[in-house]
Amino acid sequence: MKTNKKIVRSFLYVFFLFTIISCDSNNSSKIEEAKIYSNQEDAKLLVMATKNYIQIISYNNYIKTNENLSTEVKMFLNFFNRNITKRLNNLKEISRDELILLPHVNEVVFHDKNSSYKEKKNEFKLLKNLNTLIDNQLDVLKRLVNNSNNTAIHVFANDSGDFIQEQKYNIKSIINKN
Repeated sequence: MKTNKKIVRSFLYVFFLFTIISCDSNNSSKIEEAKIYSNQEDAKLLVMATKNYIQIISYNNYIKTNENLSTEVKMFLNFFNRNITKRLNNLKEISRDELILLPHVNEVVFHDKNSSYKEKKNEFKLLKNLNTLIDNQLDVLKRLVNNSNNTAIHVFANDSGDFIQEQKYNIKSIINKN
């Protein structure tokens, strides 16, 4: 009788351990699925941020081709282009670390090739269009800040968002001066 009790106890013990292990692996697989989904969302937002940065740089270069620009606007655009390029390079480093494939410059449509931008406009209309592109980038960066659990992406999005917001105010001040 004692051996039967020992067998039953050992069987119940093994069954109990098996149940605990199987429950734990179920939770870990759900956690892994959530991480994968989160990484996919981060990747989509990083690709969108890259495209927006490339479009902003392209549009800045297009604006600089306008002959009627004031020196203040030219200086601002040069400063803005340098800093956006640095942020784009930082984004590429983060994507390399996270194994995310970002679009190349040639894969993004440039504004100067678009016929709607061919006509020469005054600098204030051009800056308003640039402001719209900046708004799009701010939306993407805010989504990255709110959704990303990755520290590097979160820090990058916060820093870039602050910089872009500051430049948005600079553009508004240039527009409002005249």
